[in-house]
Amino acid sequence: MREKLYVLAGLLMLVIVPLKAQTIEGGRGGYTSTIDKEFTIAPGGNLVMEIEGGDIRIVSGEKATVQVHETLTMKVFTRAEAEEIVKKLEASYSQSGSTLTIRNEGTGHSLREHAYEITLPQKFNLDLRTATGDLEISKVDGRLQLATSGGDIVLSTLAGTIDARTSGGDLSLTNISGRLNAATSGGDVVAKAIYAEGNLQTSGGDILVESTTQRLDMATSGGDIVLKDIAGSFSAATSGGEISLIQFSGAQGSLKTSGGDLVVDKSSGQLDLATSGGDIACQEIDKELNAVTSGGDIEVRNLRAAATLRSMGGDISVVMTLQDFRIPHSLTAETSGGEIRVTLPAKLPATLEAEIRLQRRASQDERNDIYSDFPLTKLPPDESSGRILRSTGEINGGGDRIYLKTTEGDITITKGQ
Repeated sequence: MREKLYVLAGLLMLVIVPLKAQTIEGGRGGYTSTIDKEFTIAPGGNLVMEIEGGDIRIVSGEKATVQVHETLTMKVFTRAEAEEIVKKLEASYSQSGSTLTIRNEGTGHSLREHAYEITLPQKFNLDLRTATGDLEISKVDGRLQLATSGGDIVLSTLAGTIDARTSGGDLSLTNISGRLNAATSGGDVVAKAIYAEGNLQTSGGDILVESTTQRLDMATSGGDIVLKDIAGSFSAATSGGEISLIQFSGAQGSLKTSGGDLVVDKSSGQLDLATSGGDIACQEIDKELNAVTSGGDIEVRNLRAAATLRSMGGDISVVMTLQDFRIPHSLTAETSGGEIRVTLPAKLPATLEAEIRLQRRASQDERNDIYSDFPLTKLPPDESSGRILRSTGEINGGGDRIYLKTTEGDITITKGQ
């Protein structure tokens, strides 16, 4: 009799011993559960995750351990089914030396919601892959390989070598150092306080970048690009959107769009601008500027450096406000069909050449000409290949070349301050 009681007691103990999940709660059609685990792994360890779906949130802590809090909501009809799912998920954890691996598959569509909250040492390497969930990582330093097929990626206060990719979500990046490569197939990219060199790319979304110090290359297939407070060299390209740059102090920058406008406000670095059909507008330019558009207008205000400006058919307007004439200030402005209007400092030393090519015999009412506040010499018209009007002259003793050329348009040169 006593032996039977011992056996019965042992069976009861087996029944009431819980799974490693903290809880399994709910009822028919909706069970919830949590799994809490802790692994002793020193800084410099590795976390590898390959999961079917679910959000992953990781932050660093003070302990030399990896703490995992896993939550899930299951759309199953019986508690037995819920327990089977929890059992599979618990079996997905394995540790080998300094590497923790979490790899789950086979839960199918039974999980309505699934999330991991993980705390680990600051110096840690991550290799994370989820099919559908979001990734949120902060305060980690290491080699980070991050991928999701459809979720967003949010990264903050990271250092090391970072590769982040999502097939359709947005990218949010803040306070990143080291080396960065981030790409999305269709979402937007927002990056602020980027002290890493690298690349940002989206196949169709917009890009916003604010505050950089290292070389950064950015590209989108169709969205707009906005850049603010850029202290590192860069290239920015879009297949059809607009690009605006506010406050550039790096060594060299490049803006390129296949059809949109380009806008620059305050630049002390060399800039190359190109658009296939949009306008170009710049102001407060203190380093060499090269700007080309296939059909739009070009306007440059407060130019205090050398510039080369070319348009296939638009107008070109330049206001130079240079005061230190020791700075190189050569200017080339050419357009195939628009007008050129240039304002130069009254005391600027320069050698000025202006040229208008007339491809047809104009009537008296639509006669083009060169108008100048500076004394220039008009050369006899060249009739060899159409009609060419030229004016030249050395102003204030001569200096850097100012070359202005248009076809079928006027050239106007005025004195500024």
